[in-house]
Amino acid sequence: MHQLGGAGIIQRGARPILPTVLDPQLRELTLEGRVHLYAIEVEADLFVSIYAIYGATNGDGDELAAAQTDSILQHILADCDLQPKGPKLIVGDLNASLHSLPAIEAAIKDELFTNVGSIASSYGGIDDEHTCKASPHAKATVRDYVITNPAALDLIQGFHIDHGSGLPVHSIITLTFKNKVQRDTFQAVRLPSALDKVVEKRGIDKFGEQNIQRAKTKVANNETQNRKIHCHVELPESSSFPPVAEAI
Repeated sequence: MHQLGGAGIIQRGARPILPTVLDPQLRELTLEGRVHLYAIEVEADLFVSIYAIYGATNGDGDELAAAQTDSILQHILADCDLQPKGPKLIVGDLNASLHSLPAIEAAIKDELFTNVGSIASSYGGIDDEHTCKASPHAKATVRDYVITNPAALDLIQGFHIDHGSGLPVHSIITLTFKNKVQRDTFQAVRLPSALDKVVEKRGIDKFGEQNIQRAKTKVANNETQNRKIHCHVELPESSSFPPVAEAI
């Protein structure tokens, strides 16, 4: 946890999932406490990656602070490209307006990501509704965001900003996921992992238990049919036939 704030997640029940950060620079930044990568299972075997970020203070009034937050966002976007495909969220207090953060602003403009707060009316809310008020007399601003890639946006059922939570300064953003997500089904041809698997399967098909038993029976029958019978015959001395010791 960063001494001036920090990024974190609280999850009911099991401990949060901590995926491996793949971008080297972002991995180093996670040690400073301003950003971290988590994952939650919103449905059986359906995981959403969450980049929780705490931006540098006063990004709109301090170019260095804005540059620091923008650098974190650049590395988040880089890590998103390295991670497996799937739903991803960037959430947290950016301490700045999006126009002060060119990396994420460009990603939204290119439709790679969506600022869900800007389309809150789609969920019955108010577009670009304020999330932050430093004091009772301060101007209300938007500083807290839920930014999604297209895969995550498809999972969202509701978006709501709670101003009556009693927490100072920041309002609570509530995101609701769909109860049952429709998934596309497809047929795929699975190739064997190794040639020996093919040979093994062919062997089982050809020499299965039934075939083995049939082979044993066939061998036994052949042995019975081709069996040599040995007999010993004794003839009386008065017989006109010569003695036969053995006949086949």
